[in-house]
Amino acid sequence: MERLKETLHKSPAGLKHVARQDYASVPPDTNLEDLISHAAQTKIPIAVLDEGERLLGVISRSSLLEKLAELI
Repeated sequence: MERLKETLHKSPAGLKHVARQDYASVPPDTNLEDLISHAAQTKIPIAVLDEGERLLGVISRSSLLEKLAELI
């Protein structure tokens, strides 16, 4: 994952021809309710993008559920 993020930061346009274009994305300040809503609608991880649409990270359903379980 780190290699992919590093490659995207160096040349985000270089992977556009092989990357999925139908993914959910959220800004880093997305509230939990909205994040859960996005996660319920997709099976693939949610991309976290900054204002310049650069990839900051990804959130999978399983990681989201794990963190929610820790709160209970």
